[in-house]
Formats: sequence, C-alpha cells, structure tokens
Amino acid sequence: MTSQGTIQAFRANLGELEESPWNVNVMDAETFESLLLDMKRAGPEQTDPIDIATLIGKPGFITIDGAHRLRAAKKLGWEYLYAISHPEVATEEDARLFNYRRDADRGQIDPFKLAESFKWFIETQKMSQADVAKKFGVDNSTVSHRLSLLKVDEQVKEYALKTGKMTTSHLEVVASLEPELQREVVKDVEKDWRIREAGGVASSFAAA
Repeated sequence: MTSQGTIQAFRANLGELEESPWNVNVMDAETFESLLLDMKRAGPEQTDPIDIATLIGKPGFITIDGAHRLRAAKKLGWEYLYAISHPEVATEEDARLFNYRRDADRGQIDPFKLAESFKWFIETQKMSQADVAKKFGVDNSTVSHRLSLLKVDEQVKEYALKTGKMTTSHLEVVASLEPELQREVVKDVEKDWRIREAGGVASSFAAA
C-alpha cells in the first residue's frame, strides 16, 4: 500500500476496474499522449492513485476520478494501478458529483458532457434546474446555458471540439437555431470572432 497523507491506496488489478461512462473531464489527444509518456517514465509505482468506488447494485470497482490514467495504464499494458476506494460514494449520483468536483477543481470540464450530466439529474432524479444548480454549486443560468448545448447539431459539435474555434458561449448562441442554420453559421466562423458577432450572425440567419 502507498499513502497520500492519511489516505491509504491499494494495488488494484486493472482487470477489475471499469472506466466511468459519465466522466466530464476533457483531454485532447496531445495531452493524453503526454500523460502516456509521463506514466511510462514513472511506472505504476510512482503514478498518482486513481479514485474508485463500488456502487450499489453494480459489481466491481468503477473510476470516479482518474479515467484517463486507467486508459493510459491499459494502453501501456500494465497489470495494476494504485487506487483509493471511497465507500462514501455508493450511488451513481454520488459518483457523478464526486467526478464533477474533482474535474472542476482542475478546470477541465467538457461542456457537452456536463450538459448530459445535468440532464441525467433532471430526468432520473426528478430535479428542477434550480435543484441541479444547488447540487452542483453553480448558478441557475449555468445549468440553463449548458442544457442549451444539447440542441447543438452533431456536425457543429464535432467542428467545435476538433478545431477549438468556438467557445462554449458561441455554441450557446448557435444552439438557438435550427440544425441547418447552425451549420450555415459555422461556415462564417472566423478565428477571432466574438460572442456579440456570433449573436449577430445567428440573429440574421434566424430572421432570414
């Protein structure tokens, strides 16, 4: 076992670990390759432990933080990673919140994934947008704006993620349009466009 302060980490077999399907962390290919290289140099003994939990009604362990480290370890052909188990995380709701808080601390949130998580709480936990905002510790407007991203056309979403030319605020503006019009707006995207300009373009298409 290794120790992180007063928390004990144990050696966990990778074959017994499942990657979280609701991880809201964003990591591009270049950053992942850098992580892969760093982990290869450090080895499993010196790689930071991942966080895992066993959820009620589900067998085995699932990652609640460290999904990319788990993926990298598997790619490197490792047999184990050190992990910290969190018995206080017992439900999917607990796991989603734990994961969000860790990723928010790093400032690495995929807005589309966060929108899906907000939607999950509303639909499965029967929460209002205000309830979700309180649960996540954000403003009501943040929940509303992120949920609007669920209306972003898949081609537009792919373009935004691939090029990085559209901010979350740009996407929230474009999301108010029909899918075909969203794709037309994207054609007018310039590297230095501003939110106000995006709104103007969106408004002109909507009025057409």
